Amino acid sequence: MRRFLYFLCILFLLVGFEVGYAKVPEPLKSFDVAAQLSKIEGKDLIVMFSSNSCYYCRKFISVTYTDPAVQRLLSNNYIFSELLLEDKKHKMHFMGKELTYLDFARAFEIRGTPTFVFFDAAIKPITGYPGYAPPQVFVKVLRYISQRLFKKVKFDVYYKRQDSFWGKQSVREITKQQASFVLRNDPYAVLLKPEDNIEGLDRSRRYVVCSGQFSGDIVSKMKEMGFFTILEVKGCKSGLGD
Repeated sequence: MRRFLYFLCILFLLVGFEVGYAKVPEPLKSFDVAAQLSKIEGKDLIVMFSSNSCYYCRKFISVTYTDPAVQRLLSNNYIFSELLLEDKKHKMHFMGKELTYLDFARAFEIRGTPTFVFFDAAIKPITGYPGYAPPQVFVKVLRYISQRLFKKVKFDVYYKRQDSFWGKQSVREITKQQASFVLRNDPYAVLLKPEDNIEGLDRSRRYVVCSGQFSGDIVSKMKEMGFFTILEVKGCKSGLGD
């Protein structure tokens, strides 16, 4: 009974949490784009091996991926990509080789879908998670891996613990070219404009900041206010997101 009440309380909390997007972003379909974003933004990369005929893949995308808490953790900490094994349109590059997504899955000995493989920002594999995960489980997985808790405790032990982690603050300096790439391809990224009222902005969005457009140290102010991801282009005054 107590366990039921606990999960009921969690459900109410998640329903009450609002995602700061007009709609949940689609997963990235290009591994190369996702990997490049991971390197630029310094975020871990999640590759979901998927298939059009996979019932639990579709259930994950419609139920787990769209969950507000999952979205918040993804936005703060990860680049997320769904690779369809039937996709012959996109070719990808990994360790100097050009591969299809099916070849890539075979290289990781993927035996079923969905299967999730986690990479660090240098695109080195961290670990994998096979099978469907409901929102409350995937939230735990995201927190566990982002904090590198697998180095300290087994997942089944960690799963029973309370954890309010939402992410680590990330402030990175990037070039104008990188900023343009991020704004074109990252569905969580937005260009901060001088007319924006930052007090009313979602702290979990990823903000590209042309610091030359602002009076005062806008980046320090955003850090103090708890924005999770700040991508600063120093000195630039225009020309991004056009």
